[in-house]
Amino acid sequence: MQQNTNNVSANSIWDEQKMISCWDEFSQKLKKEKKINAHNILIRYRPIKYDKNTIQLEVVSLTEKAEIEEIQSELLKFIKEQLKNDYIILQIDIKKNHKKTVLYKKEDKYEYLLEKNNNIQLLKNKLDLNIK
Repeated sequence: MQQNTNNVSANSIWDEQKMISCWDEFSQKLKKEKKINAHNILIRYRPIKYDKNTIQLEVVSLTEKAEIEEIQSELLKFIKEQLKNDYIILQIDIKKNHKKTVLYKKEDKYEYLLEKNNNIQLLKNKLDLNIK
């Protein structure tokens, strides 16, 4: 008696590193297909393995979420095949409290840069710059 193995679901254990590798590979595939917006979103945001079979992705806007949802079935099919797990799902969330800081004044720009790198103060002093 021959068994039909086509109806058997794959449920291999996978890790985040393998998933990221598949994510990057799919991103390159999108780039070749000239789906640049989706490609850029996939390289900009890194998904995490949320639980056994859930991939969580946080984006900052509804537009980005909609872009990912457009390719979601193709992305999941690719990842499921690569990781040999038919139970993987993608959870797309929008980051709360994402605030884009717009700096208008020179002083604000300077303070922002100073927070990122304390050497800015040293450079300002050595070049005798006046920030006003």
